Amino acid sequence: MFLKDVLVLVISAGAIIIGANYLVNEAIFFADLLHTPKMVVGLTLVAVGTSLPELSVSISAARKGYSDIAVANIIGSNIANIFLILGLSGLAYPLSVERSTIFYFGPFMIFMTVLLFIFIKSHWELRRKEGVAFLFLYLIFIMFLFY
Repeated sequence: MFLKDVLVLVISAGAIIIGANYLVNEAIFFADLLHTPKMVVGLTLVAVGTSLPELSVSISAARKGYSDIAVANIIGSNIANIFLILGLSGLAYPLSVERSTIFYFGPFMIFMTVLLFIFIKSHWELRRKEGVAFLFLYLIFIMFLFY
């Protein structure tokens, strides 16, 4: 049983590495094909693609009445992405940070976090109208990426 688990772990790790390389190569290909900055492709296609598993877990947890797991999954994923993934990536290879990241994307993330606290402060829930507002703001964010 232990050998089987180790084998599944090794095969899964290999599949993740191959899939990650494929995703990066194809994202670069589409960015070049569409004459779009790689940052835009990363903030749209790559970000949405890597967030789909989190979305499915969060929706599943929320439907089963475990909204705390859904929210913790989202917050934990963002914390892990910002600190763990960014930190490990920076250890592996120096990362250049564009000015737009510091002066546009960073403040936008802070704004959205503050907005989340404003939305949930009064009733400690994120309701449909707030969900619609977040989706609308995300669409605006995506539109600004292309300008």
